[in-house]
Amino acid sequence: MATASRLMQFFNLLPKLPGKHAAPMLSLAVEAIAESGLWRRGVLLPQLVGGKARWLRGFSWPQLFRFAHERLPQEMRFRLWKCSLQLCVSDPELAPFAEVPWALASIVKEAPPGAADLLREAVALGADSAALSPLLARIPPEQRDAPPPEGVPRHLLARDQAQKVERECRACLQEQGVDIASWAPADVQAAGHAAPAPPGEDAEGRRRAEEARQRAHRASIDVVRHGGRASNAAAAAAGAAAAAARAAAGCQAAQVHREDQGRGSQPPPVRRGGLRSFAARVGPLSKRRAA
Repeated sequence: MATASRLMQFFNLLPKLPGKHAAPMLSLAVEAIAESGLWRRGVLLPQLVGGKARWLRGFSWPQLFRFAHERLPQEMRFRLWKCSLQLCVSDPELAPFAEVPWALASIVKEAPPGAADLLREAVALGADSAALSPLLARIPPEQRDAPPPEGVPRHLLARDQAQKVERECRACLQEQGVDIASWAPADVQAAGHAAPAPPGEDAEGRRRAEEARQRAHRASIDVVRHGGRASNAAAAAAGAAAAAARAAAGCQAAQVHREDQGRGSQPPPVRRGGLRSFAARVGPLSKRRAA
């Protein structure tokens, strides 16, 4: 069974536990994934599948983070932010390939009290400032200067200290008979080029693609109104609009070309054919009506 399926089954079970232990166990489970190194299974890695380059990963850290964040009370969300930012400090080169900063950015308006201090500390300890510093301005003002919850360690570990804690955690699991090396890699090499942009970040590209699709749609309506006998100029304009829509959609699909192992998810298919295939269907119908 794939890593994503196993994690899904386990985490779906935790919130259903009776009593008051469900939320703490859910938080501890996410922290254990981060501290043991299992989070590296969520790193996007380029691979060739069927002759095409794909970005593959064992599971989605942003989906796991959001799943736990939505089910934890406000006072326990600070722990999720703390373990996520600790990953950004421990491995600033690899954390973006697991989309850890984007997971925080997707719910930054729901940031718990004390999250702003964690962001500043993470950047000071060597995390990617370009990815994390803009989040400070997006935290709601009433939560930006609020103190963290009581009883939770407030400070992050330096990179060397965090790596030492992970080695000790892995050694402890190994002593208990857990084959930690087979399911939680100790090291993963980041790709030599940037990972595809997360969904929702290329707003300008999506806007251009949508405008091109609308132009192609209006051109196809014009063909219907003229019974398939559009002028050469109109046909050329419609064809150019359709080609621009396909190119923009293709660029957008390539930018977020990724898959989760075990799920077989595919990027949205690019529509093909456009004006020519539509005119080929409308043309014979117009001739029959004329006859």
